[in-house]
Amino acid sequence: MNRPINSNFLTIAIPTFNRAQELDETLLNIIKSVSQSKYSDKIEILVSNNCSSDNTEEVCAKYTNLIRYIKNDENIGFKGNIFKLLEMCDSKYIWYMGDDDGIKEDSVDLVYESLDHFKSALFFLDSISSITGNRVFFPRQLKDEIVDFKGFCSQKYYVRTGLISNYIYNVEEAKAVVKEYGTDIMHPMWPHTALALLVLNNMANKAVYINAGVTKLNETHNLIYTGSSTISVNIDARYDMYLMISDYLGDNAAFLKVAHFNMPTMKKLFVLSSFFDDYFAIQKQNFKVMKKMSGVLFLVYFFVYFLPNSVPFSFKRWIILMFIKLKKGSSFAEDYKQKMESRLKIIKGKTTSKSKRTVTSYFDD
Repeated sequence: MNRPINSNFLTIAIPTFNRAQELDETLLNIIKSVSQSKYSDKIEILVSNNCSSDNTEEVCAKYTNLIRYIKNDENIGFKGNIFKLLEMCDSKYIWYMGDDDGIKEDSVDLVYESLDHFKSALFFLDSISSITGNRVFFPRQLKDEIVDFKGFCSQKYYVRTGLISNYIYNVEEAKAVVKEYGTDIMHPMWPHTALALLVLNNMANKAVYINAGVTKLNETHNLIYTGSSTISVNIDARYDMYLMISDYLGDNAAFLKVAHFNMPTMKKLFVLSSFFDDYFAIQKQNFKVMKKMSGVLFLVYFFVYFLPNSVPFSFKRWIILMFIKLKKGSSFAEDYKQKMESRLKIIKGKTTSKSKRTVTSYFDD
């Protein structure tokens, strides 16, 4: 596979920062997936290195003839890197891809043909787990569907459309949004979602849900890097994203506001899985650990999951902590507690300030 010059149809755009090993795995996967496509000559892979201090540049140098590579002179933040990729893209569509995600084998043709068939302003799709191979966000019974702004904000879709790798934008429409609104109103943690909403704010534009598990969500990495504290911050930040763009949405702001009234429901849906994330993060293992967990421990997690949202999150964590102390001993429980408190302190110090509703990002990539 040779890198297409001005492919003029689809660019797979990867923002990256200090994740050389993960990026290497991602590039191997994407290059293989694209090379197997009958449309490979119309697809380009574009990587933007956000001034990494690791060996990201060496990794990208291995694929010189297969990718287009740019490096920022300084770190411009996650949001800045997203829009740098958009600026550098001259294809019809841009498909953002997380630097630790990937593409399911034999799915590139499906995506390409969906783009070519629907010719829409925005596309979103589902992921499969890198561990289990199962669909992650959407139930299998959904069908391909064309939705407007209101439909995109429905409970069926909106609470499940946060992963950047699951968005594909018409480049002309996305650039038109940036030209009209600028990027200051885009949330630093959720610029891709804000961009999608502003694209759909044009009443002529529609989004197409592609009913397929296409992207590979790297849950091994996510189990190490995320936790319930992060889930809570993500939801708060997503509400901030709504506040930042709501004044520009006109009548559509009401639909997005309703979607965010449902955020506590989304938070509850993730409580159980995020507690599992914390448990695994401490042990630095993956879902295989679940097989070794006692049935009683699972029931405790399940009980916490169904506690009402009015129960303080700290109390839910205390229940888990006490049981882990009984099962694993005081030293393990104390280690768990210290790591979680340290993570929460970092996140609280570098993300949303609820009093002023100002936003800064702890993402550098």
